[in-house]
Amino acid sequence: MFDVLLFGDSILAGYRNGFVAPVITNAVQTAFPNWQVGNASVPGDTTEMALERVTFDVGVQQPRRLVLFFGANDLDVFSGITPETYQANLVTLAQASGANDILLVGPPLIDEKRVPDRPIKAQIRYNHAAQLAATACQATYLDLWSLMDAQPSDLHVADGLHLNNAGNDLLCRALIASLKLFV
Repeated sequence: MFDVLLFGDSILAGYRNGFVAPVITNAVQTAFPNWQVGNASVPGDTTEMALERVTFDVGVQQPRRLVLFFGANDLDVFSGITPETYQANLVTLAQASGANDILLVGPPLIDEKRVPDRPIKAQIRYNHAAQLAATACQATYLDLWSLMDAQPSDLHVADGLHLNNAGNDLLCRALIASLKLFV
């Protein structure tokens, strides 16, 4: 049983420059040394894909706390996932987790100049859908998009989607501050 399980896509997996690194998991573990921290995040995942694996990757693990962070791939104009479907999927994933406390992280800010299939207008709509999902399943909501938008510097690696050191640092600080609400 995990004290906290991270469940998301490549960003929560710590993906950068073609590799997954435990940067997010390690930061959470360092902040909460007495917790068992797990990460069941898969690069490229959408909420549709996560529905197929939530029982095995999350439910069987019986986490006390769940960080649910999808959206960067859902909002791709080619994914076929509407904001309404994304919202419903997040609620289903949260309910299927069995976790006592859920931190639902909204989609990240993505550089639409470098990633034109993820336009700002879609990012805003999916962020709102995630907020509604958090309310519906009584989860704590972390508005990562707004946190990133308020930063003066670029938080992405060259692909415009994944986070650089400053982006990962911002994400880790926000996750840790939010998880402290569950202590």
